[in-house]
Amino acid sequence: MDYTQDLLSQFRQQLISQSVSPNTLKNYVSDLRVLLFFVSTQYQPLTPESLSTITQPEVAKKYEEYLTSTNPPATVKRRLSSMRKFIDFCHQTNLLQPAPIPPIQTPDVTFSPPPPAPTPPTPSYSPPLSEPIRPLDSSTPNHFDLIKLMPEVVHTTPVKNRVSSFAPAIVYPLLLIIFIGSFFLTYFLLK
Repeated sequence: MDYTQDLLSQFRQQLISQSVSPNTLKNYVSDLRVLLFFVSTQYQPLTPESLSTITQPEVAKKYEEYLTSTNPPATVKRRLSSMRKFIDFCHQTNLLQPAPIPPIQTPDVTFSPPPPAPTPPTPSYSPPLSEPIRPLDSSTPNHFDLIKLMPEVVHTTPVKNRVSSFAPAIVYPLLLIIFIGSFFLTYFLLK
């Protein structure tokens, strides 16, 4: 078995013994593969003698630069955390001699709140004109004939030329029902 595969297998077994979730396990193993590939291709293939390469500050810095150029900040942070976890594992299992972990700067992941919603325009209010209210003409009836006010709704012909009295017989009760219904609907909605 290849040495990097052996490292992956040992690290995976360690994580399983710690009862990490399947998703966490998958992420750690994936992150370790990226780290081992980077070190093997940029420096030298990993062997028991060259494993200490991953603890060198310049390797950690170049790895961080590589991650930053190819990943979003949250992924960079997770992969650097996985690197620290793997180095801790190597120290615990004596694969590496205890040495200080190189200082790794993890990027700050900040989430900015969404921009505020635009404020609706404020309608300009002008006070009503002070016109005197004129009383109704006493010669006009006290009710309105809606049929005469809206002839286009009931018929297309003007009211004067209409012969049928069928429309007022239907329309008046219908308008009364609509009026009463809208009154009760408004009353119950505002209650």
